[in-house]
Amino acid sequence: MVSLLIILGSEDMDRLITTVPGMETYLRCRDLPTFCRKLDIEDSIMKLVVKQTRKSLQADALILNTTEELDGPILSQIRTKCLRVYAVGPLHAQLNTRLNVKHGESYDHISNTLWEVDKSCIFWLNKQPNRSVIYVSFGSITSMSREQLVELWYGLLNSTTKFLLVVRPNSVMEKMVKGRML
Repeated sequence: MVSLLIILGSEDMDRLITTVPGMETYLRCRDLPTFCRKLDIEDSIMKLVVKQTRKSLQADALILNTTEELDGPILSQIRTKCLRVYAVGPLHAQLNTRLNVKHGESYDHISNTLWEVDKSCIFWLNKQPNRSVIYVSFGSITSMSREQLVELWYGLLNSTTKFLLVVRPNSVMEKMVKGRML
């Protein structure tokens, strides 16, 4: 059940992954999180993913942060290995909905992130006209190189549109060259 995906380089990112039942016709290499795109099978993150996947196959039940409507085909395939699979997501939306109903208030400030939320941009953002700012955020598991971040930044600058670029801590990968960080 656990197999590693070897990605041969950036030219290979549009290749279909045909080994995931129910997703053979549309799951591409680029759709996987970066920690699943490792060339080195000895990488510590890759070892952890494989270990946890193997452990999940021994579980009596799985609780997943998704919905039947979103991931029905893949959930069906998972159920061939583990009969009791519960799709309970999206958890952050359910939490906000339940709190709103219970208290009659909005709890949009509650986050499902482990990172401290920097709200220093909100004052500036609230002063901008509607639909006048480009918002760019890659979420909590995406990483990029410094070169990729700089190219993105230049593209946003050249757009001549106001933008808000969210870069979370540790999302930019550093490269070592001759013993020093670049």
